[in-house]
Amino acid sequence: MPSWLRNIIAVIAGVFVGGLCIAIIEMVTHTVTSGHTLFIGAVIALAFATFIGGWVSVKIGQKAYFPFIIGVLLFGLSLVNVFTFKHPIWFVPTAFILIAISAYAASRFSKIKGE
Repeated sequence: MPSWLRNIIAVIAGVFVGGLCIAIIEMVTHTVTSGHTLFIGAVIALAFATFIGGWVSVKIGQKAYFPFIIGVLLFGLSLVNVFTFKHPIWFVPTAFILIAISAYAASRFSKIKGE
């Protein structure tokens, strides 16, 4: 398989798995909580999705920088949600910090052959 195709598949798979993580965690959060605590669940979902999606993308694409690409894409998609309806002021900076930490952790924990 050409490396460019593997890279594309890795990013698509990472975003897809990350999106599934967000959907599942937010579905559970919406059934258990309400009000502003929903946003805590959303931030946790973004962090977990970045880690799992980044880990999957590294395993497929064999490049340690893929979790950062997944993090940027998930953060960009979450910004669309932020501009759609009102969020607490702490949401964006907290999401950014947790996504960055999760991307770094996924990059470090998913060891690539030869490292």
